Amino acid sequence: MKKNLNNSRGMVLITVIGIIVVVMLLVPVMIKMAQKEAKWTVKEQENTTAFQLAEAAADRSIWKVKSATHVYTAAMNGQVVAGYNFDKTYDDVEGGEYRMRVSQGTTDREVVIVAEGRDKTTKNVRAIRMRVTNSSVPSCVMSAGMLEIKDAFQIHWGPVMSHNSIVLMGAAINDYFPRKFSKQVVSPRDPTGDLNPPNTDNTEWWSNFKVMDLPMIDFTTMKSSAATILISGSDGVDCKAKTGSDCTTLNYYRNSYYSDKTGTGYNNYGSSAQPDFYWTDAHPDSKENYIWYWSTDGVGSGHVNFTGSQSSGRKNGLWGQLIVEGNMTVSVGDDYPLNNAPMPGDAWREYAAIDTGSSNQYPGDTGFQSNAANFDFGSQSWSGGPPSGNTDLGFRGFFYVKGDLILSGSNSVAEYYGALWVEGDTIGGSGFERSTIFYDGNLTVPTLNVVLNPISWEEIPPDNATPWN
Repeated sequence: MKKNLNNSRGMVLITVIGIIVVVMLLVPVMIKMAQKEAKWTVKEQENTTAFQLAEAAADRSIWKVKSATHVYTAAMNGQVVAGYNFDKTYDDVEGGEYRMRVSQGTTDREVVIVAEGRDKTTKNVRAIRMRVTNSSVPSCVMSAGMLEIKDAFQIHWGPVMSHNSIVLMGAAINDYFPRKFSKQVVSPRDPTGDLNPPNTDNTEWWSNFKVMDLPMIDFTTMKSSAATILISGSDGVDCKAKTGSDCTTLNYYRNSYYSDKTGTGYNNYGSSAQPDFYWTDAHPDSKENYIWYWSTDGVGSGHVNFTGSQSSGRKNGLWGQLIVEGNMTVSVGDDYPLNNAPMPGDAWREYAAIDTGSSNQYPGDTGFQSNAANFDFGSQSWSGGPPSGNTDLGFRGFFYVKGDLILSGSNSVAEYYGALWVEGDTIGGSGFERSTIFYDGNLTVPTLNVVLNPISWEEIPPDNATPWN
């Protein structure tokens, strides 16, 4: 019995000694690992600090470029913006300092921002490069309020943006294009119906999204431009001054928009409350890209009814910037073919949810993540689209309607090439072929603000050639 007890004590002693040896071997390794971990943590913190400072520099640059139209214009034209040319160092953010350079881009209306941040202790530097452009018309359909997309329209080539919710209704629910960006909720896509995650499918819709600023349209300038050219009434008076029998009760502004009740039928006035614009396609200035402005000044209603005779082929075909302060009614279809109309180079991005290797899935589709440079309205279509002869245009340009857009019956079907902004409701357009809106990314309108549309964002090596001030 005593011998067995001694053996047990020996085994315990050996085990204890073994454990001590293992611990003695592991402790230095653990200490070294802890030291490395601490260094890695410090290094990561330094990198993070420098990167956050670079982001602060980028944010400040965007603020500067957006602060006034003349600042953006100067940078776009290659002029130096003082304080934003690596000529000044800012230290108002804790942890270090930052600097930035704002310069001319390589394409039209493009500005390049290079932002650098430097950790104050280690002098570690991180750099960001952004390419932005001023897009006065950043999307195909936009709204400051709730945006309801109903049966009336199908939207192509450009995104939909709203500072409120986007609600898909009717046939639009089955359109998994274009991309939809909302500061609130995209319904019924968003499974939670609120601002809680998930807020996106990262393909077609984004709720709780930081939507870019919407353009503040310079209506005063546009109205003034629309009133500068002589506007003749049938009695030979100047309607710009709103005198004469054809003008006194209407109060409208139009750029080269002639009033003729009895002659060629370019215009009719059913009442002083809502002037009819009859057979726009035949108007001598309908393809001149003028500003057409219907104002509520004085006793004017701001309404307009685009009418004609569908059976006689007297339809719509108007190019310009249309500003309607009242309601816009469309009563006849379209008759404006347009060949080689430019497509946005990245229109394919709007179809990520449906895009495959097949072509012709959408207008101008040439295969997976690619689209044509141009489209022929009036002689070209796509799979599931209308007959090619029915893709001619009714309206081309930028259209702002402060009131309601009223599609009056099946004859009102028309294609729109440009961008549409309706403050009120879209009424009608159900039970017959849908009208189609195609985005023109080259549109510009006078605005009171700079709307920066990001083109690209990337981290780049810092500029070691230019010393910090």
